[in-house]
Amino acid sequence: MIRLASYNVLANAYVRPDFYRGCPPAAVEPTARRLALLKRIHGLQADLLCLQEAEADLFKTLDRPGRFFQKGDGKPDGCAILVDHPGPASWTEHPYQDGSGHGALLLHLPGLTVATTHLKWDPPAVRPGYGMGQVQELLSLLKGPSIVCGDFNCESSDPIMQRCFQAGLTDAFLGVAPNETFVKQGQGRRIDFVLYSYGLDVRALPMPALTPGQFLPGESEPSDHLPLVIEVQGF
Repeated sequence: MIRLASYNVLANAYVRPDFYRGCPPAAVEPTARRLALLKRIHGLQADLLCLQEAEADLFKTLDRPGRFFQKGDGKPDGCAILVDHPGPASWTEHPYQDGSGHGALLLHLPGLTVATTHLKWDPPAVRPGYGMGQVQELLSLLKGPSIVCGDFNCESSDPIMQRCFQAGLTDAFLGVAPNETFVKQGQGRRIDFVLYSYGLDVRALPMPALTPGQFLPGESEPSDHLPLVIEVQGF
């Protein structure tokens, strides 16, 4: 069994006070938030840790084997996968071909591919926009049993997610309550997913419950996203 966690950790570079009004000051102060974030990540006890909005210094501080894939176009963050017990493995760093700077990072293990991504957000008026093309590129990279996780910047009813389901991927947290993974100014939405291909034995662990109107980051959650954790048996 392996435990996998997917977590948008909220890059310090994106923490602006006007975006996070209502949050406790210590929850958005960079040094205090980084310490809280390291504690939260350690508590996940993940064999495979898939991060979005990771910054290079956070990856270095975590001091675990893995790979950091920084976004292009001058963006300060990227995706990372950290592995507790590295064995035979290879990596794919795939920048999406739309010039957005976003991309996907894939870890190829014997019998399993793990991919993490942070799709570019598209305003509702221009959907499917960037996201659909990006997810099509990501799906084309999958070979064999796969887990795909990350911040998809859309909800499960969106055509982007429906395309993933049509490709044979299953939502590990389907029907798991509570199901809000992201909070902006007290409003929760589910835009983070862990998807897996047919034949994998996956169990989703419960997510923390959010109270109505709760602001993130906060005292117990150092990001505006919640981590998603699954256990995978016998791949």
